Amino acid sequence: MTDLLFECLKTENLGSAIEEKEAVQLAKDVLEGVANLKVYPRSLAAANRTLYFLGRRDKAKLLGIISENPQSGEVFEGHQAKVSIKGKEVYLTVASTQPGNAALLRETLHFLKPQLLGTKKSAGCGDRLALATPGHIRAIRKSSLAPISLNSPSGKTSVPAGHRNKSWTTPCGGCFRRAGGKDTVPMPIT
Repeated sequence: MTDLLFECLKTENLGSAIEEKEAVQLAKDVLEGVANLKVYPRSLAAANRTLYFLGRRDKAKLLGIISENPQSGEVFEGHQAKVSIKGKEVYLTVASTQPGNAALLRETLHFLKPQLLGTKKSAGCGDRLALATPGHIRAIRKSSLAPISLNSPSGKTSVPAGHRNKSWTTPCGGCFRRAGGKDTVPMPIT
């Protein structure tokens, strides 16, 4: 699985979604040991020669960033360390899921930003507070529906002014749509 990790670190732009079985293996066999986190396999995203992932340590939800370039993780508020994986040195950053780090992640992973849907079929996700849960997303994962939540992880409406009467999709309560728009997965940002 380290070969898959190093392949992800060569991805220039946003990489395609990692197959679920491979993501589970990479999370368990490599990332969990290196980052000391219980890694969410569906959160893995490779972009700009960096692998981004989310995990949990005890009750804290954390963002993990692995790159051969120390500057990839320096902008995030967290702890960075040089680690060795199969004899190759890489930089691991473990950061909190605070709004500032979520904003930086949205700048890097464009699919986390609100997108105008137009006439695409959609379904509103959220409870009485408009906060979507992984259960909401699981319910529509295999459908062609786009999840809608008007609240960003910071709790502020993230639809641009002047466009509030149009259909937008946002990272539903900390969820995101993977490259290609085929898989909506839990991203515990809040």
